[in-house]
Amino acid sequence: MKEVLHKLVFEFAVFRGNTRGSGTWLTGVDITLQGILGVQEGKEVAHTFDISRTGYYFTELGLDAYDFWGSKYSDIDQYAQTNQTLLNKKAMIYPYYRDPVSLKVMTEPPANWTKVTDPVTWDSSTDRAAYIKKYSELYPNNGYNWSGSVTHIHHIRPLIYGGTNAFSNLIPLPANFHIYTVTPWWNSY
Repeated sequence: MKEVLHKLVFEFAVFRGNTRGSGTWLTGVDITLQGILGVQEGKEVAHTFDISRTGYYFTELGLDAYDFWGSKYSDIDQYAQTNQTLLNKKAMIYPYYRDPVSLKVMTEPPANWTKVTDPVTWDSSTDRAAYIKKYSELYPNNGYNWSGSVTHIHHIRPLIYGGTNAFSNLIPLPANFHIYTVTPWWNSY
């Protein structure tokens, strides 16, 4: 009996990089749907993989189609790549935030920062007051309620990962966003 050659071949691959634009292969799977009943609308295949390191993840999916005689359709040689997404060890997406007053963005970190043994300290009264003073001079009438229960000051590069108290490393965040989104992300960095 002759082998049925018409088929669809899917190649799925997962990549991880330390910075946006980089990536090395982590895992993947090749799936072949063959024959009249194997190639059907609605067919599902699942592949899971472990995210145990912070990184910029993306996937690639390739599709090749072959006819009944086993000839590859050249017009169906498709490869698609997803955008890179910064995920921490718990697969949480890095939170995007742009300060609506200064328009400063909480920039994404590389995925390979290490903890420092002697981090810079932050004095919640004097350092906080100095930041608020400078911010308010640059952006008068900014409308912020600087109460610590309403507005937090976040270190874009956290002190434990070598960040400083420089004005350029700080950004005001809504307290709830800082507590419930940003801090949990960094706790699993």
